[in-house]
Amino acid sequence: MPRVHFFPLVCQLPSCQKVVLTNDPRQKFCSKQCAHRSFRYQGSLEEHLWSHVNRCAHGYDCIYCCWEWTGTRQERGYGMITHHQVTRFAHVWAYMIGHGRSIPHGIQVLHHCDNPPCCNPWHLWLGTQRDNVHDAMHKGRLRAGKTFGERHPSARVTTVQVEEIRSLVQQGMRYTEIARQFGIAANSVRSIALKKTRVHG
Repeated sequence: MPRVHFFPLVCQLPSCQKVVLTNDPRQKFCSKQCAHRSFRYQGSLEEHLWSHVNRCAHGYDCIYCCWEWTGTRQERGYGMITHHQVTRFAHVWAYMIGHGRSIPHGIQVLHHCDNPPCCNPWHLWLGTQRDNVHDAMHKGRLRAGKTFGERHPSARVTTVQVEEIRSLVQQGMRYTEIARQFGIAANSVRSIALKKTRVHG
């Protein structure tokens, strides 16, 4: 009976990269789940994004209408989109595509319209966490005196980012990968995922 030779394989899904033993030289992923996540969508990001956005008839230059995300949404209404193993909020991708620029580390994409599913690039602006809190207080969405969640002095991530972290954990992404993406410790990611911290967002 011929001897079966096994060799180590590093999963080609960037968010996994788990090492497993295999006897199939054609194998690229450690599991069917990783293979499915990798080939979920391989087309253009711009095409992928706008195919799930309900745009108005006024054209790309419309500054008035909200273009709402029609795909998967978080509890607070923010759209989520995964492209080539990278998951972000839909309005973040919309800002980068619509304005043709990347987002600096530590900067968030905020809404002028206060409509979470809106992906109209003209309704989006860049700001810090402090800008986000001040904008929310100015518009009456936060009361002065609250010290939990993103308004706590020691908070490293926003409420929106907390939801994104929990979504990535549910998708199977490793704590270390998520921690690197958000610039926090892996233990912090675990605590957020298990709701030991940031219970209120």
